[in-house]
Amino acid sequence: MERTLDISAQVDSLNAKAYEIRNTDTREAIRLCDEAIRISEKENYDAGKAQALSHKGFCYVQLADYSQSLTHLHEALRIFTGIGHEEGLASVNYNLGLVFMRMGDFNMALEYELRSLTIREKLDDEAGAANCYMQIGYVYEHFSDLENALRNYEKGLILHRKVKYAPGEAALLMGIASIYIIRNDHEKVKHYLEECLRVRKTIHDPRGYGATMHRYTSYHIQNENYAEARKTVEEGLTVAENVDDKMGQCRLLVLLGKILTRQQQYDGSIAALEKAGQISIEIRLKSVEFEIHLALSEVYELMGDDSKALEHYKLYQKKKEEVLSADVAVKVRNIETIRQMESANKEAEIHRLRNVELKKAYEEIEQKNKDILDSIRYAQRIQNNILPTKKYIDKNLKRLAQGR
Repeated sequence: MERTLDISAQVDSLNAKAYEIRNTDTREAIRLCDEAIRISEKENYDAGKAQALSHKGFCYVQLADYSQSLTHLHEALRIFTGIGHEEGLASVNYNLGLVFMRMGDFNMALEYELRSLTIREKLDDEAGAANCYMQIGYVYEHFSDLENALRNYEKGLILHRKVKYAPGEAALLMGIASIYIIRNDHEKVKHYLEECLRVRKTIHDPRGYGATMHRYTSYHIQNENYAEARKTVEEGLTVAENVDDKMGQCRLLVLLGKILTRQQQYDGSIAALEKAGQISIEIRLKSVEFEIHLALSEVYELMGDDSKALEHYKLYQKKKEEVLSADVAVKVRNIETIRQMESANKEAEIHRLRNVELKKAYEEIEQKNKDILDSIRYAQRIQNNILPTKKYIDKNLKRLAQGR
């Protein structure tokens, strides 16, 4: 018994470490999950194996390998369902929602997130429910259902503040701000983004702070407030450079280039955009590469340099086509993954129904056997009551023998 507890503790420790580093060192987290699965299988620790599979599925979401992610998450779902582990089921359904959101199937994403939310609320898991509200808000925002999006974001914000989970609070403040950006409600955008920045600063989250500054800058550009946009973008760049956040630097430099173009500071704009281009190549951020070439094309056109404007426009078309082709290939793979998953689910359901039918037939046979045995026992009781006992027969036989 003590050895079993030691093994469980070892697996739980591996799973906890994997969960802790799943965003920062995803490959190492997968290795830890594999080790937890190996030990769990050897010792028949189903809950530990399912938890490792769930974490591993999340890791593959981060790596954009959705086929692998779905494979591991569905296996975790099967095990957790078998052992009735509700907390595990809530976690797996949440992760499945994330997968389908990344794959662009928002209807399926909503279905899984609602399943997770139902279990979280049943378990009084306020932190987990808050995360579900946030994802459900994202789905409704995608559907342009701003009322439902805002309502879910606000519910999540209340819960994250209640459980004092600042990273979740910051993410939801950003989500609420995005709704008011769409509605162009300047006062509320300012309130929620500044509140988000305050929280990010309090918890020492420089990458999150930079992302919030990117959002704030984009809003200022949208409203043609270039002076404020320049302040926020420069502050964001300082933060991104201090923590060597290459992606943050790249995106903010693109915004700086656009601001300087609007302010007719073309040399500064070209310098910012070319630096962004170098970083985008270094970190292989192709989705931003073509945007940079379009911005450079516009700058050179405004400067009257038609040759360079055309050169960058051609590069913009080429890079955009590469990205779109890659996106199409990914979408085709995602559709195939969903089709395979649906087929597997149908087969699993058929198997389940067959097992249900077999169980029902077995129970009917058991009941009939019980009825037969009960009838036999009842008949025996009646027979015993009617027929004389062996003692009575022996006594009378003896009396009859003496009478002769």
